[in-house]
Amino acid sequence: MQGATTTGGAQSVTREQRALDATQLAMGDAIGKMYVERYFPAAQRARVQAIVANVAAAFARRVGAVTWMSPKTRTVALAKLKRLYVGIGYPEHWQDYSDLTVDPTDAPGNLRRATERNYRRALARLGQPIDMREWWIAPQQNAYEFSAALLQAPKFDSAASDAAAYGAIGALLGHDVTHFVDVLGAEYDVDGGMHRWWTPEDSVRLEALAEPLVDQFNGYQPFPGANVNGKLTRTENMADLGGLTAAFDAYRLTLGKKATDKEYVRQHDREFFIAFAQNFRAKMDAAGMRTQLSSDHAPEMYRVATVRNLDAWYAAFDVQPGQRLYVEPRERVRIW
Repeated sequence: MQGATTTGGAQSVTREQRALDATQLAMGDAIGKMYVERYFPAAQRARVQAIVANVAAAFARRVGAVTWMSPKTRTVALAKLKRLYVGIGYPEHWQDYSDLTVDPTDAPGNLRRATERNYRRALARLGQPIDMREWWIAPQQNAYEFSAALLQAPKFDSAASDAAAYGAIGALLGHDVTHFVDVLGAEYDVDGGMHRWWTPEDSVRLEALAEPLVDQFNGYQPFPGANVNGKLTRTENMADLGGLTAAFDAYRLTLGKKATDKEYVRQHDREFFIAFAQNFRAKMDAAGMRTQLSSDHAPEMYRVATVRNLDAWYAAFDVQPGQRLYVEPRERVRIW
C-alpha cells in the first residue's frame, strides 16, 4: 500500500518506513548489530566506558563527602553506585533470532511469528532474577543504556579531546548517575525493591540546599511574564549540577602532571565547558518553548547556565562581578 496524504496535508508513513519499523520491532538487535558494525567501532565504546567509570567514581567520592546525607543513607547510595551498570553502545549479548522464521513472501505471518516469539521470551523471564545487563528499561533496574545512535556529536565526538568528551557525554552520564541516588533513585533500593531508603531528614536538608538553585531558575524568563518553574524543574537541575561537577572532577584527573600548568589547565577547562554548552544545542519556536516551560525539564539554554555554580568556570572565562551570568561565590549552589 503506497503512502497517502492525510486530511491535514501531511504525508503518511511510507511503505518502506512501515517495513523498517516492523523489522525494528521484531528484530531490533539484528538491525542494531549491523548499525554498530558500521558506525560504532569497539575503540569508541571502550573510550566511553572509561569515561563512565571515571565519572561514576568521581560522583561516588562526592557522595562519600556530603554532610547532608545521614550515614545510613550514604551507605546505601554508595552501594547502589557500586552495583550500577551503564550499557554503552550495544548490549553485552545480542539476541539470537535462529528460532524466528522469516518469509519474505509472508509479512502477516512474520508479524505473527515475531509477536509469538516475544511473548514466549517474556514468559520465560517470569520468576527469574532480573538481568541488570539486559537492554530494556524498567524502574527496578539499577542500569541505564546509552545507544550507539546517541553517542555521536554533540553528545560524543570520537575526535574530541578528553576535556571536551567529559564536558559533553561525561556530564550527560553524570546526570543520570545522579538520578540513581537522588530523589528519584531514593524510591528503590540496592536490590531494585520499591523501598524508600532516604530518611525524612535527608529530604528536608536537600530541599534547603536546593532552594538557591530553585531561585536561580525562577529568575530565567524567556518571555515577559513567563518564567522557568524552578521548583518543577528542581530534580533535573540538581542532576545537571551533580553530573557536571562529577564530570569536571573526572576530567581534571586526566590532566596528570599537566595539572600544574595553569595556562594548559585553563585552555582545557574552556574546552570542557564549551562542550557542555554544545551538548544542549537546540532550536525551538515560541510555542515549543512555552510547552517546555510546563515540563520538569528547563529549556536547554537555561540548563547550560548550570556552569554558573562552578568556580572553575569563572576562572576559565574570566567572568567578573557585574557581568550578566556572574553569581557571588557564597550564592553558588553546591549539593553533591
